[in-house]
Amino acid sequence: GSFGHLLGNLIALVVFGSIAEYGYSHFRPGRGTQVKYASRQSPYVRPLRFVGVIVLVGIATAVFTPGPIIGFSGVVYALAGFALVVRPLTTVAGLLLTDVLRDLYNAFTSPVATYSPSVRHVDVWFADIAVTGHLLGFLFGVLVGIALWRRLEERPGAARIWFATVLFGIVQQLWL
Repeated sequence: GSFGHLLGNLIALVVFGSIAEYGYSHFRPGRGTQVKYASRQSPYVRPLRFVGVIVLVGIATAVFTPGPIIGFSGVVYALAGFALVVRPLTTVAGLLLTDVLRDLYNAFTSPVATYSPSVRHVDVWFADIAVTGHLLGFLFGVLVGIALWRRLEERPGAARIWFATVLFGIVQQLWL
């Protein structure tokens, strides 16, 4: 849509992608045991699986979302949904961090804003947002997170996940 949209997605990708990768890689079942290099738990295979799922989510959100989109926002929301299930409180902190980083960027790139009254046509503010792609990506991420959550030895509590998900949904306007 715009450079600001791309920048917002990139910031969210770094923040939520880091949290999701940490939750996926650092809390694997059977950690501390010797694994074969060709197994699914291999440190060489696990990153490929992580990236493969990201690519599949991007394709799925691009295919199943109406309109001309590429699926990148769906991937970002999928990473956020996954992170919410695996590391809920860290994801809430990441949500705050994305807003801080975006505000810092705006403060440095356009420190002075001027406005003047004018007559203009105002559309519905969310009409050009791919809400379906965001929600679909989020649901994919939550489903993958639940699949991993069932195998984790150290699981976050359901109350934490619920609180983090409600907060994320409100701030990111998933209620649309």
